[in-house]
Amino acid sequence: MDARIDFKLQQVRVDELIGEEKYTDALALAAYLMEQQPPIGVAVNLHWARAKAYTGLGDWPQAEAAWTRVLDFLPDNPEVYKGRAAAREGAGDVSGANADCARAAELHEKLKQLLRRTAAHPIWDRVTELYTQAVERHQGKPRNICTPAGQRSNGRIADWDHVEAACTRAIARNPANPLAHYRRAFVHYCKQNWDALIADCSRAIGLNRQYADAYNLRASAYDKKGDLEKAIEDWTRVIELNPEDVRAYTLRGFAHDELGNDAMATADRLRAYELSKPRKYE
Repeated sequence: MDARIDFKLQQVRVDELIGEEKYTDALALAAYLMEQQPPIGVAVNLHWARAKAYTGLGDWPQAEAAWTRVLDFLPDNPEVYKGRAAAREGAGDVSGANADCARAAELHEKLKQLLRRTAAHPIWDRVTELYTQAVERHQGKPRNICTPAGQRSNGRIADWDHVEAACTRAIARNPANPLAHYRRAFVHYCKQNWDALIADCSRAIGLNRQYADAYNLRASAYDKKGDLEKAIEDWTRVIELNPEDVRAYTLRGFAHDELGNDAMATADRLRAYELSKPRKYE
């Protein structure tokens, strides 16, 4: 936690130096922070800061390279294309600058259309509901699918201690079955035993590296524990396994937002909008 807070404070200092037009100092601090292997969201913001600093210095080749590096992380962000367009224009690459300006305008219009269409269509309720649940959870009003007392969301009562014992017997019979570990992890979720859940999901993942549900459940536990960076890592793996998982993009975006990773949070929101749009509009 301390290291993350230090990274965030230092990143703020980089931005302050750019605002003061102390571009060389900003680049030196950003280079030092990058050597310390910052969290992914901070790293993206540092790449962005480097691009702005080189632009401020008028070092157009370095600025173009830096903006292009940001595009590796945020390929659908129109502001990045606008930044690179300025660098290319400064370097005399008129055709490249025009191409980037056109791409920025295209992405701006695309985002406006997506917002218009998804906001006016019931399919957007999927993401809206997730957002509402996340807000309530972080305000201290958790809406779990079940509670330690055994009350399920469908009104049925479950004796989770009995279910856990049955899952443990199933694991003893076949410890190499990832599903058995995942089922017990789900019971731990219902009992809010986050460490035990993480242990069982980790075993399931060890047995099946493609187990997206296990990564998803483990991410939720890390989120509940406040370990947002590990939650982001697991949701990223879910997205690698299922690139159209709206829920994973949405929840990862919330985590980035809480860590102050504005660029990454915005990218996840853009992708969630894209995936949530009604098929008839494609």
